[in-house]
Amino acid sequence: MIAIIMKPAIRYKLFSEMSVDFIFLAKHLSAVAGLYPGFKEWLYFTFKPEFARGVREVIVAYSGNEIAGLALLKRTSVENKICTFYVFPSFRDNDIGKDLIDRSISFLDNGREMMISVSEEREAELFPLLRKSGFKLHYKIEDLYRIGKSESFYRL
Repeated sequence: MIAIIMKPAIRYKLFSEMSVDFIFLAKHLSAVAGLYPGFKEWLYFTFKPEFARGVREVIVAYSGNEIAGLALLKRTSVENKICTFYVFPSFRDNDIGKDLIDRSISFLDNGREMMISVSEEREAELFPLLRKSGFKLHYKIEDLYRIGKSESFYRL
């Protein structure tokens, strides 16, 4: 007996190339919003205006018409950062995370270091991917976004 494992066909698009609004984006990142108080305000009042100026970008991973993952990126002369990185649970363990982080790194690559911060709750699941991608723990900050929780900062 031969078993054939089919991986979903994933396509990636830049948000700037799509006609999708930020309500769509906020809806799909609701699981992340719980980890960061003020996330929606940040998305609408910081990220969105900077997106309009070309400083920020979103990479969207699709499986058919379904969103598989999202990466919110910031590329400036001062900072290169993966601000938000999320793969939906039903698409994990399909190398989508690896592809999405590789595309994020390629987008941000301008010869300067790049960062990603990870909430305490997500660190165990993201650490293997970050390590494989070359990120190293730079520092941790306690109580940065929520009392009693740490945020880890990795750099590449």
